[in-house]
Amino acid sequence: MHHGCGHCKQLAPEYASAAQHLAQNELSVKLGKVDATIERDLAEQFGIRAYPTLKFFKNGKPIDYTGGQTKDEIIQWVTMKSDPTKKVLKSEEEL
Repeated sequence: MHHGCGHCKQLAPEYASAAQHLAQNELSVKLGKVDATIERDLAEQFGIRAYPTLKFFKNGKPIDYTGGQTKDEIIQWVTMKSDPTKKVLKSEEEL
């Protein structure tokens, strides 16, 4: 993420909150952050052209992130992608 742009500034606190939530709930998803203006080789490797770009890795393969920009949308998207059964189980537990 490049901190100079407006979209990155808006996303940063939401992303940080989502990362904290996932860590606290011991979900198998970890969020990481890379400044592609510094890590240019990494950005090139994954074909990153715009900021911010979110990539989701499943079994080492990158998937383009297509979710929203709020904490809840990020959590919902990564949880669904990492374990599609989670949502079902969660609602059964809540019943």
